[in-house]
Amino acid sequence: MHSRLGNRSRPGIVAIGLLLGIASASAAADEPRAPDALDVRLAHKTMTVRVGSPAVVLPGEAFPSAEVVARGREAGTLDGELVRDDGATVKTIATRTLEPGQKATVEFEGKPEPGRYRLHLRFAAGGRLVFRDAYYFSVLDPGALPEGYSLAAHPGKDGKLVYTPDYRGNRIPDFSAVGYLGGEKQIPEVPVKVTLVPEPGDATPRIQRAIDEVSALPPDADGFRGAVLLKKGVYEVGSLKIKAGGVVVRGEGPGKDRTTPLLDPAAGLAREAFVRGLAGHEGTVLVTTGRLPFSVAGAGGAEPRKEPAAEILDAYVPVGATTFSVRNPGDLRAGDKVLIQRRGNEAWVKAIGMDRIPGKKPWPPRDTTFERVVTAVAGDRITVNAPFVTAVESRWGGGSVTRYDDPGRISRVGVENLRLVQYCAVDAKVGLGNVRGSAVEFANARDCWVRGVAAEHYYDNGAFVLGRHTRNITVRDSSVLLADEKYTEGYVPRYGFKVGEGGQATLHLVENCHALNCRHAYYVDYQVTGPNVFHNCVGEKDLTNSEPHHLWSSGGLYDNVRGSVALMNRLTFGSGHGWAGANYVAWNTRGRLVCEHPPTAQNWAIGHVGFRLKGPFHDWRPAKDDAYDGGGHGHWELYRNPVRTGVEASDHEFTNVPENTLDGHPYGYWMTDRRNGWIQYDLQRPQKVSALKLSFPTFSPYVDAKKRNQPPPERDRVYFFDVAASDDGKTWRTVYKDGKGAAEGRDALHTYEFPEVEARYVRVVVKGSDVGKTGREGSTVFHLSKVVIVPEPTFDREKAVPEVKPASLFRQQVSERNQR
Repeated sequence: MHSRLGNRSRPGIVAIGLLLGIASASAAADEPRAPDALDVRLAHKTMTVRVGSPAVVLPGEAFPSAEVVARGREAGTLDGELVRDDGATVKTIATRTLEPGQKATVEFEGKPEPGRYRLHLRFAAGGRLVFRDAYYFSVLDPGALPEGYSLAAHPGKDGKLVYTPDYRGNRIPDFSAVGYLGGEKQIPEVPVKVTLVPEPGDATPRIQRAIDEVSALPPDADGFRGAVLLKKGVYEVGSLKIKAGGVVVRGEGPGKDRTTPLLDPAAGLAREAFVRGLAGHEGTVLVTTGRLPFSVAGAGGAEPRKEPAAEILDAYVPVGATTFSVRNPGDLRAGDKVLIQRRGNEAWVKAIGMDRIPGKKPWPPRDTTFERVVTAVAGDRITVNAPFVTAVESRWGGGSVTRYDDPGRISRVGVENLRLVQYCAVDAKVGLGNVRGSAVEFANARDCWVRGVAAEHYYDNGAFVLGRHTRNITVRDSSVLLADEKYTEGYVPRYGFKVGEGGQATLHLVENCHALNCRHAYYVDYQVTGPNVFHNCVGEKDLTNSEPHHLWSSGGLYDNVRGSVALMNRLTFGSGHGWAGANYVAWNTRGRLVCEHPPTAQNWAIGHVGFRLKGPFHDWRPAKDDAYDGGGHGHWELYRNPVRTGVEASDHEFTNVPENTLDGHPYGYWMTDRRNGWIQYDLQRPQKVSALKLSFPTFSPYVDAKKRNQPPPERDRVYFFDVAASDDGKTWRTVYKDGKGAAEGRDALHTYEFPEVEARYVRVVVKGSDVGKTGREGSTVFHLSKVVIVPEPTFDREKAVPEVKPASLFRQQVSERNQR
């Protein structure tokens, strides 16, 4: 075996050759490296060397090489080994002394066998280990994977998932530790200690006394005190508080249909009449007046111990890792609860572009915290119960581990088998704009649950809120039911299931749930670190997106979620939301999906069926920053769009994308604020077209509740446009001139006929709009709800995209966890 300088080393030992500034013509890493003890760059002629992209070497190709530079102030020794995924050492790197600034190359003779590999490098100086890191690659042929298998994660020969990491080891995380007790036990049927039946009048004092009575009982061996059973019928309540662990409030069910609301706020029923009308309902119904019927809250959250933190030794701990090294493990033991701090310094903020948000304050340095439990300690190697969901990097400040206690948290609390209805009625001027409230909120709590609960007409920042200092809570078989969007104007939160209230909220599971007419149906708050999971959920008639909302939330899974989901840069929204979510996974989702690539991280979309959308800042990048590596689509595989007609537009406003005109969403529309803006449709080949059917949206007749004195909004807007056709998408001919259409709602289609033409592309060209049906084009604002091309285009048979395997990433990961 030979180094680049030709010196020979023993078989099985890799030579380190000195380099004199020789530049590699191979692929280079995606981001600049700040000075560290050792600077390492992986190189290979075909392998992708980029954070978030699987690092794959094809069978028969050479090993990757590593170029290293000593960056410290004193000489040191470099060694390491190349290891297979099963732990077997393939090559050993001969120990070599490097002077400050000296360059060397680690390279291997021969060709690797199929499998997954890690290159471990260590550098010692001044009598101590100052650098430890690993670099990853997989040898496989992606084209040889069976149909429906994702390169990012797929079943292996033994049926267990095989993950293909990027060159730093980042991969799709394991989400199986979420929910009640980390999924290790099923939610129990807690014995009833107090039973209540419906009585006329305010039931709040009776129910609160029963909760307090059970709270005073001693817990059993499993930590449970008992359940309060509310027999079926109607209870009028205000706000109830659960402050002790081991308490369950249980009804006899939300009714047969938990996806349809009982209360129609537009019906004009007085509260008393609505309550009387519920007589004979088959479930337990709580008609509420307070803005928070159930508060589940302990006295405090995670409290770090007053002891030195153990600094993380690894130069890089990748996403998906559960084992890492610390410099001073001290008294860390299996079973310890720990806070892992991941630092994000100014250099990291610059690398992700959040120091230059247009018109907004830059992000300050931003640390994130992972709450974990130590499962094993071996020397300086620590293993925890759940993976890292943002990489810890020494160049961004590294990280540390601190033990904590949480004596103020409560646990083993459940709210189940109820329907909660906040009584409300449509106001003649503001509609439902003044209605707020949450149904169930947790704070300072762990290992709790909600199941079988329907919540109607709670329009605040989440009907179900898994708030501050919470972990391992399950919300299952539950619903959030809100009224049509037309009953609110201006900003009304309308959130459904919310994870986090800023900061620590982790390891939560929302499963088999339904959200109707929500603004953000399944929502993760700022800086929340996962894993957190939304599994098998539906967003029906969602107003905007289910999403991580702002400030680098990390490590969430949307698995078999139907609706609109966005994993994207929200850059200038709000206070400067910026990159909202990193290292998120959308698996087998249905509907509309935005999945974009955050710098230094990734988002994955596997098996989506529906529209692949671009976020409003899809192509944004900081000016004059060639090092910025973000934006554009994330990692997509096995994507299928059943709508064959292509659509694009000159521009769009916020989430009012051109795809809204094709997907049948009841609230969707395309919007531009540009005269001569356009939206066009690609029929894939020249086809005969003789008419367009268009509809234009109507908006809320109510005023913003915060601006009660303003006049009612104009509702009789008229839109003006031309229709053009093209064979090549470049040269256009007008086929319908001076079109005019009134805003009468999505289902009110207006037909615009013209002499039959043959064209591949059809375009609606914006001329303007106005109110009052004056015939003027006084505004550039244009809305378009629905477009139907006549006759309906025909398409060649498309090759079917197979269903992704496994059908559910989360369920597969849980199954594998249970087998360990």
